Amino acid sequence: MTLHRLPRLSLVVFSMLLLILAVSFSGCSSCKQEKQDTKTMTKEERKEWRKKKGRPDPDCQPTLTRSILEESMKLGRQFMINNQKPAGNFNYEYNFIDKKQSTDDNAVRQAGAFWSLALLHLHQPGEDTRAAFWKSFDFWQKISTTHPETGTYADYAKLGSRDKRISLGTMALISLAIIDFLRAEPNLDEEKKTLLTKSLEGYLQFILTMQTPKGRFASAMNPTTFKGSGSPNPYADGEALLALIKTVKYLNLEKAKSHYLPAFEKGLARAVKVYVDKALKKDKDSDKTKGFFQWSIMAMWEYQDYDDVKGKPYRKVIRRLAYWMIDVHRTIKRGKNTAYAQEGIIHAYQIAKATGNTKDMKYFRCTIDKVMHKLTSWQVMGPLYKEVDMLVENKTDDPIAIGGVVNHHKEPGLRIDVTQHQMHAVSLALRYLYTKESKTWP
Repeated sequence: MTLHRLPRLSLVVFSMLLLILAVSFSGCSSCKQEKQDTKTMTKEERKEWRKKKGRPDPDCQPTLTRSILEESMKLGRQFMINNQKPAGNFNYEYNFIDKKQSTDDNAVRQAGAFWSLALLHLHQPGEDTRAAFWKSFDFWQKISTTHPETGTYADYAKLGSRDKRISLGTMALISLAIIDFLRAEPNLDEEKKTLLTKSLEGYLQFILTMQTPKGRFASAMNPTTFKGSGSPNPYADGEALLALIKTVKYLNLEKAKSHYLPAFEKGLARAVKVYVDKALKKDKDSDKTKGFFQWSIMAMWEYQDYDDVKGKPYRKVIRRLAYWMIDVHRTIKRGKNTAYAQEGIIHAYQIAKATGNTKDMKYFRCTIDKVMHKLTSWQVMGPLYKEVDMLVENKTDDPIAIGGVVNHHKEPGLRIDVTQHQMHAVSLALRYLYTKESKTWP
């Protein structure tokens, strides 16, 4: 194949395809040996080997049901609403045993909780989530400033917070909240729709301003120069990319194809090279890859669903990342809450299902079921709480504790972002895996 035979494929896209192929086939160096070793094992030996390695049994049947997850979602939804403060932001972390609120705070996680309201409303629109969204929107508007070149940014430090960063991740998550609320409210009156759209465009301008010439994004803004500062990081890059592609895919905005889409495509190609290819070459269990994981998968999933031609090659990257999370990072064996990982793996499962890849479907869904069962048992007064000693010994009727999810089965802190990620994973699981009440896979 030569370049002169590709009149419709730009050099940028061609380079992107080569990059994706390189990433997709770089693989796990020990996987072939492991596959050879397991061939000689008995069924029981293979089962024990999987348990030791933290691998799923691909022949599993679901231990969760739709009704269990629906109950969990109901409680988690109420937890998020009950923990919203009168101003519109959230209790950051609550020790439900000592009944003490943490003095810590984090602007990015507060913005993530705002996004959670929009996702809950998208999952099941209701007056409770609608009112909570507008309260949170007003909160962010009050601490936001619009600069003619930089765009709109929220300064959480105005509230006296020790978190004084004006970070990219915060603006990306605020953007995601507005995008998904607009998706959930197709019949919103024009005045409110215009208000949300204008605000969104300001935050998106901030994201574009933070993009570096190579494609990634400065992680924060210097409040003196109004320019990007701070090295790019995988979390913020992934959040920004997801906000850009969801804007392009779901909203008919003037700058969608002329500004947001090119910025997304450039940023994604570079970020995959840095956070997947280079990072895993240097460290097979890279923290950079972990930070980029679910954000990038969600962004790539939206892209391949939006543009089958240019997005299709990224399906291989999604597949590779899902296997990496299961086989290398070992999400099943992790001691802390890994709902974030399920946000990514569920999208990988959906691609496997859509493409008829039964092997991947089984591997991914059994991972999801095993991990989500454990995490659902970590919900205070949730449908499976009796499986966790700490929760049984500390039963409660505290309305700001019920429905919250702990980060570890022996730690009583209920941090707002932990429940946020888990409720998103639950909503995705209900949408793609547990589509009907059944003790077998659909």
